[in-house]
Amino acid sequence: MGDGFLTFVRISQASVLIPVVIAIFRYKRLSPEQRILSWLVFSLLLTEIIAFYGFTNFEAGKNHLLYNLYAIALFVFLNRIYRSILKEKLSAYLNLVLGLFLLFACYNGFFIQSIYVLNTNTIVVSFVTYIILSISYFYQMLKGPLDYDLECNPMFWLNSGILLYNSGALILFMYVNQFIEASDEVLLVSWQLNTAFNIMLNCFYGVALWVHQKR
Repeated sequence: MGDGFLTFVRISQASVLIPVVIAIFRYKRLSPEQRILSWLVFSLLLTEIIAFYGFTNFEAGKNHLLYNLYAIALFVFLNRIYRSILKEKLSAYLNLVLGLFLLFACYNGFFIQSIYVLNTNTIVVSFVTYIILSISYFYQMLKGPLDYDLECNPMFWLNSGILLYNSGALILFMYVNQFIEASDEVLLVSWQLNTAFNIMLNCFYGVALWVHQKR
């Protein structure tokens, strides 16, 4: 796809170091939700390291398997975070949501799309779930006491990043197969957008790990 695109991909992969470094230096001072987020970015770093090596040395299917596994791990981490920050009426359903998602991901990977291709069905379902959860959290904030220090609220930054990234990337993953069939130019533009979204999300992760909520 060209040296310029590959450089952009490397920048996106390297951007995970922003939240990782912050998580390492602030780990002892992190809230329980931030610590879950720190393990999320640690798993993302491991995924990107393997993908960096695998981009030229692995078969494509093995890299797809890697990202399929990460999509499941990401869902588990974010499910636990939202279970902690949403009110009991909503959080009580998240164990069920997690169980149903894991069943769907396994069924999709073994019987519909194969674990060796990018499981866009699983990714789209997870994105829709994240959008619903993020909107639910913002609604909960609006219904609660007014918070004048949103810039110091880690979950506000995390939730904002989740909503922005998944709203933007959802369309890309819904139609990725059509983009592949359309032309190389369309596919290149779509993945450039997704790469930019990844960099943005990692920056939001970093801010969410950096700020400390006043109590």
